Amino acid sequence: MRWRLILTLFIGTASILFGSSILLLSDPLASSAVRTSQLGLIGLCGASALLAYPLWTGRYWALLVLRFLVFLTAVPIFALSIADFGHAQGGLSTTLGNLAFYGSLFTVPMFVLAVLFHPSVVDEFRHQNVSGS
Repeated sequence: MRWRLILTLFIGTASILFGSSILLLSDPLASSAVRTSQLGLIGLCGASALLAYPLWTGRYWALLVLRFLVFLTAVPIFALSIADFGHAQGGLSTTLGNLAFYGSLFTVPMFVLAVLFHPSVVDEFRHQNVSGS
């Protein structure tokens, strides 16, 4: 299977669509903290989109940078879930609802990280660098 093609199409398309949707659908009356976080996400999407060509050419450093960017998206989700659990009131049902919500958000970056650490993906990038391409 051509993992480089799959990663290039997925990362390039998803980051461009997600970044442009944040840019176009953002609320102009939002607070400065919200705007700063939105601009940070747009920057993260731009950095991911710029990795599409190095991923296609099989550069191992691009795989490492992509792992770091995906991990960088998982850290705020984890931090927000911990902060939200500290303020949760309303008993067990509220806590379980929050756990399900943040668990569903946390699943996507963890799945992508699992794919990026898969031996087949790593071998294809290392094989590409050894062959001299």
